[in-house]
Amino acid sequence: MPGPRPAPRPRSGWSASSPSASSSLAGARTRARDLEAEVERLAREVAALRDRRRPTVSADVAETPSPIRSPGVPGGACRLLYVGGRPGLVPHLRDVAERRQASLLHHDGGKEETLQRIDDLVERADAVLCPVDCVSHSACLRVKHLCQRHDKPFLPLKSSSRSCFTRALMDLGLKPMPGARQGRAGRRG
Repeated sequence: MPGPRPAPRPRSGWSASSPSASSSLAGARTRARDLEAEVERLAREVAALRDRRRPTVSADVAETPSPIRSPGVPGGACRLLYVGGRPGLVPHLRDVAERRQASLLHHDGGKEETLQRIDDLVERADAVLCPVDCVSHSACLRVKHLCQRHDKPFLPLKSSSRSCFTRALMDLGLKPMPGARQGRAGRRG
């Protein structure tokens, strides 16, 4: 059985100890350090953007009215349009909205109601919420374009759940009124 083979010699005359190899290696190391610094800078930038997206709650913000509240709406409350979702959840979502001084308009997303009715509802609403798991693509796209045209907040929700809806209302700055019943925990007591 033959022994281990010797390492093949480079054919081009290039060797690890040549000056061009040393400068190439030094250049590669410099480039690697530069790229590592760029990755760190981008990671800090991503973290800063994520922090900016998260709503911060402070005493100043808690007392400031929500930017979507319209002075033309009686009582300073806002009107929310919920497009799509599960019909059985709508009364529960309406209850959550009313505890935050918001009225909830609903459109089924084109299942039984005509899509042309959405135009009027978007104009009447202060913000639009659309659960993407339970609505037609055409209804969601129509609402999104109408919101852009009328400069209204559009919040696509990842699910039609009550908790997702409640989180979206918090993101809009709609907090429960003092003394309002707080979901299931408030009923026990």
